[in-house]
Amino acid sequence: MRESWRVIGCAFAAILALVGAAGCYRSHALGSEALDASPLDASIPDSPERWDASARDGGQDAGAPASPCLSDGECASPDHCVHAIDQPPRDLAAVPLRCADTLGVGAPGARCERIEDCLHGLCALAGSCVAPCRSDANCGADQRCGEVWVTTSGSSLQHVQACVGWVDPPPGVLARVEPPVALPVGALTSLAVAPMRGTSELVFLVADVSDRDRFVTAVRTGAGEQVFDAYSLTTRRQPLLAVAIDPHVGMLVPSGDRDFPAGTSFVIDLATGARRATIRPIVLERVAPADTLDLSLYYLDATAPGEAIPPADVVELVTRFGAILETIGLRLGEVRHVVVPGATARRFSVIDDDGEIADLLPYSAGAGRPVLNVFFVRTSSDFYGIAGGAPGAQAIHGLSASGVVLALEDIRSAAAVTGPAFPAMVLAHEVGHFLGLLHTTEMDGTVFEPLSDTPECDLATHDRDGDGVLLPDECVGVGPENLLFWGGFAPGAGFSPRQAEILRNGMVLR
Repeated sequence: MRESWRVIGCAFAAILALVGAAGCYRSHALGSEALDASPLDASIPDSPERWDASARDGGQDAGAPASPCLSDGECASPDHCVHAIDQPPRDLAAVPLRCADTLGVGAPGARCERIEDCLHGLCALAGSCVAPCRSDANCGADQRCGEVWVTTSGSSLQHVQACVGWVDPPPGVLARVEPPVALPVGALTSLAVAPMRGTSELVFLVADVSDRDRFVTAVRTGAGEQVFDAYSLTTRRQPLLAVAIDPHVGMLVPSGDRDFPAGTSFVIDLATGARRATIRPIVLERVAPADTLDLSLYYLDATAPGEAIPPADVVELVTRFGAILETIGLRLGEVRHVVVPGATARRFSVIDDDGEIADLLPYSAGAGRPVLNVFFVRTSSDFYGIAGGAPGAQAIHGLSASGVVLALEDIRSAAAVTGPAFPAMVLAHEVGHFLGLLHTTEMDGTVFEPLSDTPECDLATHDRDGDGVLLPDECVGVGPENLLFWGGFAPGAGFSPRQAEILRNGMVLR
C-alpha cells in the first residue's frame, strides 16, 4: 500500500487494498494447480484525464502547421471540417483536417471500420464515426470534446479532438448527465442523487483531475438512513459499497444483499481531497431487463507475427466465457476484434507501470455504443488481468475506468499448467469486477464484499502455514470455487445467486 493512503485511516485503507488508485482490481489469479502467491493488488498513480479540450493545443503537434479547421463551424457551407486524406499517415501525429466536401456517408455515431465509412473521414479506433471539435461548445448537450484515436493506415494511429458521448447507454437503461460540480479542497461535500426510477442504479462521478485523497466517507438514503460507512468496513456487513477509483467514484445499487425500491434517493458524502477538481455525476438506471454482452477486443502486440486474428486460443477463450455467462442467464453478443497499429501497440505490449493502464483504457473513446472493452497486452510484470473498477465505467468510454486489460502471453503460459478453462475464468473474474463485484476474500483473509451467499475464508482458520496469505489450496470449499476469489479458481468455479443478480443488472448489457 502506498504511503499517501495512510492519511485516510486504517479502516478505509482496508478497502483501498482491494481497490487501486484508479479503481482497478488485480486478478493475479492462480489455477488450482499453481499455488504460489502472486503480488498484491497495486495502486495506479495519478494520470489526469484528457476530457478537457481546453487544456490541449487543439490537437496539433508542436511545430506542425495548424489545420485550416478544427470543427465544422469554421468552414463555409456546404463544406465540413474533414480528414485531409491527401496528407500521408503519420503515426502518433494529429489527424490533419481541412474544409472540404464530405468523404463518406456515415454521420457521427454511425458504426465504422474504415476512414471511407465516415462523413468526416474520422473512424474511431473504438468503432464509430466522429466529428472534430475545438471545445465542448462544438458538441451536443450530452457530449464532450475529447481525444479520439483514429487508425489511418496499417502502421499508424493518429489522434483528433472529437465529439463523443458522455455515455452510450443500451436500450433499457436511462442515462442522466448532471451539470459539473466544483469541489473545494480538503472539505466534505454532499452530493444528492435524484430518486431511483428503477431498482438498479449506477452513479459514476467523473473528475477532471486525479486526487488520491478523494473518497466516499458515507452514503445515506434521502430518508436519512446510513447505508455505507467507510470507517466500518471491517466490523459489519453493509447494504452497499461506494468506492473511489481515482480519479472517479462509482456507486452501484444494489451491490449487497439489500434491494432498494424505486423512489429511493441517496446522499453521497465525498471527502474532496487535496486538489481542486470539477466532478460530473453520470447516473445510469436499468428500467428493463437485458441479457446480452457485446465485447470489443483490442490487440496490442499481443499475438505472434502472422498469427490469425482472432487467434485460435482467443476464440476458445471467448467461447468458454460465453458458456460462463450462460450459467447466469446471460449470453455473449457481438465480438469485435481490433488490431492496434504502430508505436501505440509497442508501447502497451508490456505493462510494467500501473500508470500505463490508466493511459490505455481511454483508447476506448468513440465506441458510440454499449460494449465492454477488453485490451489484450502481451505481458505484464504483475497481473494476468485487471479491471478499470468495481464497478467500472459501464457504457462510458474514454476514461481510465473504461474496460479491462488481460496479459495474453502470461495467461497462455498459465493455461498450459492450469488447463484450457483458465483464460475464460480470468476474463469472467475481471468482468465481474467491472460490473460491480468485489473479491469474496482478499489474500489477507479480510472479507469486504457485502454478499452473504458468497464463501469467506478467514485467516485464523485457514492459514495453515501462518504466512498471512490465503492460497487457493488453503481455502478449498470456501474460496476458489467462486470466480471472485482473490487468487485462483477451482474447476467449475462460478458465481453465487446474488452475484448473478448483480451481474444481470449490468448497465452495459443490451
